[in-house]
Amino acid sequence: MTFLTHIVVLHYSTKLGNLFNQKAPAKPDRRGGQYMEVNERKRIMTKKQNQRTALTVCLLLVVSILFAGCEKKTLPAEKPAATTTAKPQAKPAAKPKEKPAGTTTEKPQALPAPKAQSKATEVEGTWIGPEAADQQSKWTFKFAGNRLEVTGPTNQEWYKGSILISPEESPKRADFIIQECSDESLVGKISVGIYKLDGKKLTLAASAPGNTTRPTALDSQSDGRLWTLTKQ
Repeated sequence: MTFLTHIVVLHYSTKLGNLFNQKAPAKPDRRGGQYMEVNERKRIMTKKQNQRTALTVCLLLVVSILFAGCEKKTLPAEKPAATTTAKPQAKPAAKPKEKPAGTTTEKPQALPAPKAQSKATEVEGTWIGPEAADQQSKWTFKFAGNRLEVTGPTNQEWYKGSILISPEESPKRADFIIQECSDESLVGKISVGIYKLDGKKLTLAASAPGNTTRPTALDSQSDGRLWTLTKQ
């Protein structure tokens, strides 16, 4: 298409050149009979106007040929700029409040958790008997290794958890950690006690859950609760 366009432009350019170089026809001079060129102003203006018209037509023709032969170029669509989502800035960790000088906070000392006792202890088995405060009551204590289950006379009071038996102490000791209970407020608390084993008779005194004061004697006058149990 470009080669054909060059030919057309060359053709019409040649014609325009001939048109510009064309001279006006000679007009005989009546006085001398000689042929002289007569440049009349009107004819010259008409001739220039015709030349301009022809030039304009040629240019329009060339432009139309060029536009007809050119392929339309499609610009690639602009990709949207990558958007980035700003991550929320993490809030600075709150600084602990400074305590005034000269003040100290002492944590209450907790009793160590009883160690696991997988082997049977000397109190292994099921023991049943009354509480000293109510001789008509019937309590059941089930010892199995380091596990203990206690059930009251009406099943409305019961305890489950782990126990540490220390028979080498004098008096012998038994520390009970409550893990399940009829009273949820007592879960996690420790009851410390002492016991005496005489054949199939077990006397046990224990503090109230959460009270770390261990009973000192196996009698009703001692702090805490007292049971007299018989092995089944």
